[in-house]
Amino acid sequence: MMRNVTPLDLQLAGFFYPVLIEVAKEEGTITYGGLRERTKRENPASAEAVDRCTDQSVGRRLEVVRMFTDERGYPDLTSLVLNKGTGEVGRGFVGDPETHRNQVRAFDWENAEPDFNLFVADLKAEVLRKASQVSENEAKKLMAEAGKRKGFRFPSDDERSEILERICAGWDPGEVLFEILGSPKTAGSAEPLPD
Repeated sequence: MMRNVTPLDLQLAGFFYPVLIEVAKEEGTITYGGLRERTKRENPASAEAVDRCTDQSVGRRLEVVRMFTDERGYPDLTSLVLNKGTGEVGRGFVGDPETHRNQVRAFDWENAEPDFNLFVADLKAEVLRKASQVSENEAKKLMAEAGKRKGFRFPSDDERSEILERICAGWDPGEVLFEILGSPKTAGSAEPLPD
């Protein structure tokens, strides 16, 4: 399993997967930014979650898709997602991308989508089970580390309670801070989070 898979990773992978299937059927490719935009266009309910995902963090969510295709022995759908600047897959991709793309285009994806939904549901249950082992003290430590590393402002008491609750529930600390406090550059005071 990918290290530190979060509910948001799973949610976004679930939004990206059907778009990647369509791109495969069209025998095309798509950029990271294009994947975000097409996902929002084809599934307006995904817009809020997708907007929290930067082009740079799309790759993290594609790891969930790759976990699924690897486990099932399916071709790697993530080979269809290209970096706009280089015109090729990201650095984390292993193997010859063109060979993978040809395999993706030749594969019958019609019956694979329900499999993906079951895979995500099983993985989500595992993530939540592991997350239930995060104590409040550990969540405080994770919040402080992420806040210092990324330069977030000090949260209000209400914000702090919500942040800790989400971290205890398995959410990625950096993503929770971004969602609740906003961008570190525009999040207000430069005062760092306490230890």
